[in-house]
Amino acid sequence: MRFTRHNLAPQTLAVALVLSGSLPAAPQALAKQQSLADTPRQQQQQQPAPSATVTTATPSDTLRGVEFYKQGKYKEAVKLLRDVTKKRGEDAQAWFYLGLSYLKAEEIKKATEALQRARSLRPTDDATLIALALALVRTGDDYGAMQVATEAVKHGGRNVEAHYMLAAINYRVGRLPQALEGAEAALKINPAFPSAHYLKGQTLLGLSDQALTNSRSETPELRTVLAEKADARFVEAVQTLETFMRLAPAAPEIPKLREEIAQMRLYRDALNPANPNRTIYAARELTTRANVIYKPPPGYTPQARRNGTTGMVRLRIVLGADGTIQHIYPTRTLPDGLTEAAIAAARKIKFTPALKDGRPVSQFVVIEYNFNIY
Repeated sequence: MRFTRHNLAPQTLAVALVLSGSLPAAPQALAKQQSLADTPRQQQQQQPAPSATVTTATPSDTLRGVEFYKQGKYKEAVKLLRDVTKKRGEDAQAWFYLGLSYLKAEEIKKATEALQRARSLRPTDDATLIALALALVRTGDDYGAMQVATEAVKHGGRNVEAHYMLAAINYRVGRLPQALEGAEAALKINPAFPSAHYLKGQTLLGLSDQALTNSRSETPELRTVLAEKADARFVEAVQTLETFMRLAPAAPEIPKLREEIAQMRLYRDALNPANPNRTIYAARELTTRANVIYKPPPGYTPQARRNGTTGMVRLRIVLGADGTIQHIYPTRTLPDGLTEAAIAAARKIKFTPALKDGRPVSQFVVIEYNFNIY
């Protein structure tokens, strides 16, 4: 029988919210500020429609549960759809919207279980696969999410959300070239998709930073080439992020994004070997590296414990010549307050500054915090 296309729009920017894991605050703001389901109909029509899927007839109580979900009544949707799935275990749509409702209600384990069930009933449905990948990210299973998102791209064709999801997961696990490729694929489908612009910009910043960092161990000739490549990536990143800001002018985190760009410029200039006035050094350039004498562990938030969120937060920081922690910049993050917990812990690090030619200098370091439930 015929089945209507899923409206995944409410989920799209929730994807960015979760993948703020390594992504950003700005798509997170959009997720809180507006879902595409709440935008005018004309604007919704600009989004590529997910692929059509076919399933059994939808009973009226399932439709009521779906309506509860669309109205933002997630607890009511969970209660009704849970009853539906108990009575009709083969109702794929009920399992799908039950999973989405659990996601919105922050019941991540239950969401994953419901969406796994929906997937077993509809293994090639791109909407179900995208939702499941999102749930797996929320549990910290990045590589499981990557496999599912790859399936979503395979079966979704021109589903912009599938390409964005896979790209965002690649970014999250540090596969920057693949993340850039995926973000560009999403933008080919929909050039006005704000989150894809944000992801592309963040990825370009990461690639710029990588090129600059790698240049430090190379010959002067190759160092110059890599530095030029880093500058080109940086310029493109800023242009891409400015496009994002034009497309999403109401995002409250835009001031923070501008600050982030300024901070990346600081890192670029401070670490550029061609800059004679730079004041931050990599470990290999130092006479004596900074010595960390106290690194407190971060706290594990109640929400992360409830959702079973695990994984690693990676921070770029500067151990200042004056003994202070400076310029904390997360390059890999986790939801449920864990990134904030890692940053709070990093601010409490105590150390003796690095030395270069007998004088204290600032040292660039990357630190990681692993979050596991025991």
